[in-house]
Amino acid sequence: MLPFDRLGRRVILPYSFSKMGMIVDRYPKLHDRILSTTWAQNVLARRLDVILSELEEFAPDLLITEYYPMGDAFWTNEVPVFLKRIRSKVKRIFCSCGYVSPVDEAVEVIDKFYDAVFIHSPQRFLEAYLRCFRFDDRDREKFMPVFDVHREKIRYTGFVIDKEEEEIETWDEYILVSRGGGVINRKIISLALGFSKYRKDLKFVIVLGPSTPESEVNEVKELAGENVIVYHYVSRPQFNYLLKNCRVSLNMSGYNTSTKLLYYRKPAIIYPLDAVEQVARAKCLTEFLPIRIIVESSLSFRKLGEWVEELWEIKPSSVFSESDFQGEKDFLRALQYELQAIPE
Repeated sequence: MLPFDRLGRRVILPYSFSKMGMIVDRYPKLHDRILSTTWAQNVLARRLDVILSELEEFAPDLLITEYYPMGDAFWTNEVPVFLKRIRSKVKRIFCSCGYVSPVDEAVEVIDKFYDAVFIHSPQRFLEAYLRCFRFDDRDREKFMPVFDVHREKIRYTGFVIDKEEEEIETWDEYILVSRGGGVINRKIISLALGFSKYRKDLKFVIVLGPSTPESEVNEVKELAGENVIVYHYVSRPQFNYLLKNCRVSLNMSGYNTSTKLLYYRKPAIIYPLDAVEQVARAKCLTEFLPIRIIVESSLSFRKLGEWVEELWEIKPSSVFSESDFQGEKDFLRALQYELQAIPE
């Protein structure tokens, strides 16, 4: 997690409208009908006013957008509009992203508005990720040329990872089950609970995530056996401690968890969502760590047990150097250089 709050003020727009646009994007006619309504245009106009008023108030030298235009395609109807309005008012515009996903207009938008794109991973990891990404023909035609056309603007910082650790109650040896900050994937928790009853000889720590409603927390705790510790939420340093000391991780291959798997060199069983980027990252991780990927919900507990036993004894060797995990320092150093290069 990059410390943008320490760098300067942030303008955070809720995803509600844009997420709706993403959900209906697979139905182009419905998507176009919604965007053409007076209501939708009023929402877009109001959000644009919020951004512009903030920018007018504190007139930043640098403007950084997170992910877009190298991901989060649902911002397509908003971000280019305000970038066009404020391009002449800010001295540098950057994109900061941990991973990428196809955006049709990326080549054009970067050409018009962006001074640099910072990708927070080593180049060889990003290249492995792209090899595993399930691109359709349109994505390959529209998005992939960005890496050639704008190779001078694209910079790789290394992984962004917080390394602080804080001890928390756990078992001596255990499987760590986590799903990040979201609550979308209930299947991974159900799988872990069922498997913990099948293999009572194993210990489990389940971290549900901060957004989990209290009702689900209570339900999971009631279903958990004596060999399971359930945490509603743990801090990042506590999660680092749990991951560092586990024998096997069961997770969804989100960016933060994946970088920490690489840092602590942990074998893992990954149960990704259908999201293309999670599936791609899970497949990519198999090039660097002992990883097993759950591709069907009908996976038997017997097979899962075989995977755990296989991974339990593996101690992966280092595949990345310490310098590959200095993404935050490299990024901040680059921003400082850019600030110093701006004429008074």
